[in-house]
Amino acid sequence: MIISDWSKHPSDGLFVLRSVRSGKTGLKPQTPFVVLTGECRQNKVIEALAEGASSYIVKPISAKLLMGHLIKLILDEKDKYELD
Repeated sequence: MIISDWSKHPSDGLFVLRSVRSGKTGLKPQTPFVVLTGECRQNKVIEALAEGASSYIVKPISAKLLMGHLIKLILDEKDKYELD
């Protein structure tokens, strides 16, 4: 699982997401990817999800809510592998 900030420097989270999804990083392109950002405009959410983000989380976020998102992604991945 990758958790990346949208405005992370030197590369932004969207660049990292595109790199992972294209297979250019050596990671599996289907690796769960969470965009964590202070940006809550709808067009940014749509852009990240269209590029393959597994989840888009707007900061600030409580630790409990963040853990809930991450646990759901982990369980979803576990279910995928159990079906194979």
